[in-house]
Amino acid sequence: MTLPNEARLQRYIGAAPPAGTGVHRYVITVDALDIEEIDLDGDETPAYLGFNRHFHVLARGILVGTADPSER
Repeated sequence: MTLPNEARLQRYIGAAPPAGTGVHRYVITVDALDIEEIDLDGDETPAYLGFNRHFHVLARGILVGTADPSER
């Protein structure tokens, strides 16, 4: 299932900071849940998913990467 993003579009809109704005951080988070699936109908926002997921998190892994748009 692909949920709409906060702009209500059902697609990924990646980061594209303008050149010359310095180093940007990108945070990737993976959660282990105590349930196999969350009951969603597919029209919820990421905020709604995050709120409902919060109560089922057993563990979390976080990876932080950086990129400098001036190095493209």
